Amino acid sequence: MSPRVQKAYRLLLRDLDTCHFPPRSLLPPSRELCGKYDVSRPTLGKAISLLVQEDRLQSRQGAGTIVLPHSRRERAHIVSCMAIMNNALVMHAQHRALELGYVLNIFLHQETEWDPRIERRFLERVREQKSHALLAFCSPLKPANDDMLQAVADSGVRVIHTEHYRIEPPDQEYLMPDYAAAGRLAARYLLESGCTSLRVLGHWTRPSPSSLLTEIGVAQGIAEAGARPAERMLLATAPDYESGLVARRLAALPAQTGLIYPALESGAKAIWLLRSNHKKPDTIKVVALSDTLKGSCPWIDRFQFDTIDMHDRIWNAVNNRDDQPLRELLAPTFLPASVPVPQLDHPDWLSHDCLPEKAERNYVVNTESITPQWR
Repeated sequence: MSPRVQKAYRLLLRDLDTCHFPPRSLLPPSRELCGKYDVSRPTLGKAISLLVQEDRLQSRQGAGTIVLPHSRRERAHIVSCMAIMNNALVMHAQHRALELGYVLNIFLHQETEWDPRIERRFLERVREQKSHALLAFCSPLKPANDDMLQAVADSGVRVIHTEHYRIEPPDQEYLMPDYAAAGRLAARYLLESGCTSLRVLGHWTRPSPSSLLTEIGVAQGIAEAGARPAERMLLATAPDYESGLVARRLAALPAQTGLIYPALESGAKAIWLLRSNHKKPDTIKVVALSDTLKGSCPWIDRFQFDTIDMHDRIWNAVNNRDDQPLRELLAPTFLPASVPVPQLDHPDWLSHDCLPEKAERNYVVNTESITPQWR
């Protein structure tokens, strides 16, 4: 189903479900419906054919298209939501579902270890129960469930992706953070601050799409600045900060090194470790990516996504307050450090439960021709 046919199908189905076109009545003329939904006559015809197959409409030669009676239970007032174990996000979804009168069906990836086979079974149930909408946060592991996602959308469920599960944009609707833009802006910011070596620290053993998109953005920022990346090195980081290995590695970094952390907590730890090793603030700079659901560490420069506002917009679209398909990447906002680094001997958040276990990618750059454009 093409995006245009899907749009006409969804809008016409909405009008049928809300009895805008009452049972046993005739649909308005095609010209009127094409103007109402802003689609062509062939596109409208394909949407009507789908609804005829679902026994929602009946075409009678010489009589027009008749709306068939149906049970309201055919389209469940359920919103299915895929998420990770993020209490703030789940509570926000619950609040909006209750506010708008939906039943919330939650699928948590931590319980399934991101297994795409289990995810597929969930998507099959979403299609079978005819949910009103699916807020998709899909597993990045292979095999991807692209075909099942499209089958869910083709069944009339409005699918809106809230997070990347691959590098390419999804085939259905989406409103997701623009990690590539954040990486590009972070690279420009650090280069314009005088850094000559940039390191991106991933936060998964197996890099997530968000980490890879951040890396792509960093490379774009380096290229835009007129800098030239040299050989890329893969450096494993220690799984335990208390071992002191990470602290020693940070202490050994050359002056004018810039660190980009896709995870706010890891960047906050790096800042604290650099301070505890008496590194001067102007020799090593750290910037992190964050969102409004993860709180704030005001002692670190960060590029932050307003995730709460993003999910509010998604729920408003789910509630049919916005008939236009969502296909948008959310831009980050730069928030500079506003307070000194906490003076703690061993802060509670310095635990191995949320460490970067992964990889650094190193870029050595020439900063002679940088033009300030990162803002």
